[in-house]
Amino acid sequence: MPPESAKCESAVYSEDYVDYIIEYNPRRDNIKQDIERYCIQYINEVQAVLYVPEDNREFLVSNRGYSALPKCYGLLDTEVLQNTGIARLRRQPFFNLYGRGVLIAIIDTGIDYRHPAFVKADNTTKIVAAWNQNDRTGPKPEGISYGTEYSGEDINGALNNGETGPESLIAGSEHGTGIAAIAAGMENEENGFSGMAPDAELVIVKLKEAKKIYKEYYRIPDDARIFQENDIMMGITYALGISKREGKPLVICLGTGTNQGDHNGTGQLSAYLNLLAVNPGIFVCVAAGNETAKAHHYRSGLLDYGEYEDVEMYVGSNSSGFTAEIWGNARSLFAIQIKPPAGDFSGLIDARFEENRTINFSLNDSLVEISVEIIERGSGDELIFIRFVNPNEGLWSVRVILQNEQPGIFDMWLPMDNMLSSETE
Repeated sequence: MPPESAKCESAVYSEDYVDYIIEYNPRRDNIKQDIERYCIQYINEVQAVLYVPEDNREFLVSNRGYSALPKCYGLLDTEVLQNTGIARLRRQPFFNLYGRGVLIAIIDTGIDYRHPAFVKADNTTKIVAAWNQNDRTGPKPEGISYGTEYSGEDINGALNNGETGPESLIAGSEHGTGIAAIAAGMENEENGFSGMAPDAELVIVKLKEAKKIYKEYYRIPDDARIFQENDIMMGITYALGISKREGKPLVICLGTGTNQGDHNGTGQLSAYLNLLAVNPGIFVCVAAGNETAKAHHYRSGLLDYGEYEDVEMYVGSNSSGFTAEIWGNARSLFAIQIKPPAGDFSGLIDARFEENRTINFSLNDSLVEISVEIIERGSGDELIFIRFVNPNEGLWSVRVILQNEQPGIFDMWLPMDNMLSSETE
């Protein structure tokens, strides 16, 4: 491995490096300086990941812009097959929807390749290729500077000869195994089970868990199983390469989700998927939901100049903190004030000056950091990003005020359930 490649591999895993998702123009070479100074991993023709050595104190939304920071994704539920009606539809003779000749990429927590759902009658695997982003022991995929790739032959060797290596795909793979079984598990008439496309072959990506610096910044509990947006995007890039090599159509299956972002499809991962979805032979399947009745989203009514709405949040005991995002529709301009439990509203955080402010509620021993982007780069909408550090238990209020004469609506989002401490809503 060339020394530069080894350096970049180390940066991928190191807590001393921050990952940024950047956009570039290959014709204009607008990231030449970054390439010379930092490690870079290309995602596609217009997006890349930059690994920058950076002091954690400098790791702020306000320094690089919200769209550059990878969002954090959590696992979503897998209980869906019985509600889809796919088994009845698939058995219609004029459809023949069994997935033969198709690759399904499961970009998730890995897979237990020993499970009967993935082993054919001749004791060979239906997995064409697998990439473990966590494993640093073996050969890397072509064009990618981290992880270990396993071929179908490697997995067959493990199934039939007890060869080691692919077993690293198994640990903690319950969610990915479930998704893969639902999507492409072999038919088992005796047990009455079949995946949706039992004749399809699999491409597996075992995602690397998010760096601690992101969990700390977004105030996500240490025990939450979280993945970075850029690693999901690299998983897609890997699957596309296998699809091209095999000459087969590809279904990209994502079983992760997030409450971060504008929810309008303009984030980095969404932009990548939108780019792919118009291509023949590439299909995208994403999970959604899991947040019903969680009280993690608030949408305002239509506000006029000077009007406001108060959004209340109850913070549970022993919360180390959390983040909240307020998205205001383009052309409208919103400002905020924050009120802690048993306290008064703070001064106005004025959006007109794109203020970035830290408020220390001394009586409550709580810290709140606010970053404002009047025109968030990806969406064009206003973003107010709020980071609560060690918030006191009780009822907090955020007052959102319309500052200009363009009537507007705002949305406020808290993180997904598994990214919050208990009782916070």
